[in-house]
Amino acid sequence: MRILHISKAKSWRGGERQVSNLLESLSDKEDCVNYFLCRKDSELNERIDTLLKFSHKGSFFSWIFKVREICKENNIDLIHAHESKGHTISILACAFFLKIPVIVTRRVVFPVKGMLSKLKYKKTKKVICISNAVKQEMLKVVEEKSTEIISSAISINKFDNLDNATFEFLNNTKIKVGYVAALSPEKDHYTFLMTAKKVLQKNTNIIFYIIGDGKLSNEIQRTINELDLNESVKMVGFIKNINELIIQLDYLLFTSKFEGLGSTVLDFFLAKKPVVATNSLGVKDLIKDGHTGFLCDKGNYQDLARKLLLLVNNDELKEQIVSNAYEFVKSKFSLKTLGEEHYNFYKSII
Repeated sequence: MRILHISKAKSWRGGERQVSNLLESLSDKEDCVNYFLCRKDSELNERIDTLLKFSHKGSFFSWIFKVREICKENNIDLIHAHESKGHTISILACAFFLKIPVIVTRRVVFPVKGMLSKLKYKKTKKVICISNAVKQEMLKVVEEKSTEIISSAISINKFDNLDNATFEFLNNTKIKVGYVAALSPEKDHYTFLMTAKKVLQKNTNIIFYIIGDGKLSNEIQRTINELDLNESVKMVGFIKNINELIIQLDYLLFTSKFEGLGSTVLDFFLAKKPVVATNSLGVKDLIKDGHTGFLCDKGNYQDLARKLLLLVNNDELKEQIVSNAYEFVKSKFSLKTLGEEHYNFYKSII
């Protein structure tokens, strides 16, 4: 099998990390040759090192011709698109020049809007959904037989043998609660801040960190100022070596409104850090309330604060939840599982 993977994403977020994980998980499949096409100016181009990688920079239409060129020169059997623009390019390349099936991974729970976008999915051989929540949204556009659920995955050894990196902004005398997410509306940093304010009324030995970048950076900082939280909430921006930071945090407070799955939750599970989160659709596939973490209604900062303080004040409960979450992520979300499921899925199509 010869698979061409395409991502036109420039940034490095959960979806791009999963592309990297997938290529790694398929590397030991001798009869599955994986090619990868990405932007020249992307984080994926910087981070993924393979002899079968192509990078491209040019107009939208030049990407279509680049896909045609790679597919014809390498006898590609299947195109796997990993985000919306790459999906569109693949569908058009195959509509005009190629007779190759296209599949796409859908990671978000936002509705598919517009007739052209809906048509694009109808022309797709299969849609891989990373959670039940994503599948339910896609069933509004395609038939159930055109969907497949394959969850995201995580490298089980990613936190082994990490250097103790120095982060000057970390306060090592207080309990550290983090939120790793893009600074975008659906991540609901306002609820994170309101939860912090509520928690600090009960326990001042806690400090909160907002990790990530995005268009809402200035707005979030203004809210921090308005809530008088400057001493207890720190915005630290994008951290490239995020694994080295995660192992130095104590808790994840995850307040997203809409989440396809929530791969950040898996990171904290694996790092043996307790998670308190909102029941943002896909996250419900990961957190069983009171067993692998705590779930609260979206926007309910009072309940989020109560459950975070419950963990802070109960070491036995915290250790039990951490243990449950760690065993859960190891058994269900390994790279080996990711590779096997995709490998078998590709075979069933080709």
